[in-house]
Amino acid sequence: MLIEVNDSFGNEVKRLAEAANITPGEVIESCFKNSHFLKEDLLYGKNHFSDFIEEYLSTLSSLDSFKSEVLLAIKEKDESDAIQQVFKELFRLAHEDITLLNKLFQVYKQPDDIISLL
Repeated sequence: MLIEVNDSFGNEVKRLAEAANITPGEVIESCFKNSHFLKEDLLYGKNHFSDFIEEYLSTLSSLDSFKSEVLLAIKEKDESDAIQQVFKELFRLAHEDITLLNKLFQVYKQPDDIISLL
């Protein structure tokens, strides 16, 4: 199936494909799959997704109290600001990125698999 894309979208897909060393088709397929899982969860697993979000945000809230301690421990291990910025971004993404939340929800839905890994 052919799809029409404008130049800026096509260039962005090519840039991402080159950076990830995959084909442009694989970039689009990956985006579609991630979007598909999110739609499925929101449409058909809404109650479970809501429960997950509630538990997840509660846990993040608890972890936020340790954020400064974590950043201090990172600074003791590596004095560069770069890794601290990475962890600050990780904290931000953990709160805001719906794609990350959806990926974590996929793990949350399969607790038996997680327990077997411990």
